[in-house]
Amino acid sequence: NVEPLLSGSLSGKNRRLPPSDETDLFVDAMAKDIDALEGAGKHVVVVKDVPNFDFDPLVSLRTMHIPARRAIASWMAQGNDTSGLARASFAGAAARSDAALETIRRRFQNVELINLKPMLCDDGGLCAYMHGGRLLYSDGQHLTPDGAFYALRGVSLPGL
Repeated sequence: NVEPLLSGSLSGKNRRLPPSDETDLFVDAMAKDIDALEGAGKHVVVVKDVPNFDFDPLVSLRTMHIPARRAIASWMAQGNDTSGLARASFAGAAARSDAALETIRRRFQNVELINLKPMLCDDGGLCAYMHGGRLLYSDGQHLTPDGAFYALRGVSLPGL
């Protein structure tokens, strides 16, 4: 039996909840999952969300390698950046997510919280979406397998 993420009174309704209610639902649902995992004798590790971008890194990569696209992007003032670095977007959503995960960490002392942002971003706030010619993101918010390996380099997970 799998319980829906939202309670029966909310599932199927087409309305947006206030951000604080969404956060409470998220924390409560995650707490149930952690309780179940810990109850089964598992050590729980939670990985924070990676930085998100408001553009598609694949389109950016293609733009860099196709001269006509590169010229059009330059004319349209979209830049001609070939560094593979950009500022993360959606700071408000990221802050809400981080705050919710900190609530979880405080509630569950044995849960490890891993932040991959320092592995992807520099001190100036630029975050890698490409490295060494390899695409790290499949879209603006999901890592590719190369991106996952890049973000997890140097991170030691328990039991591995």
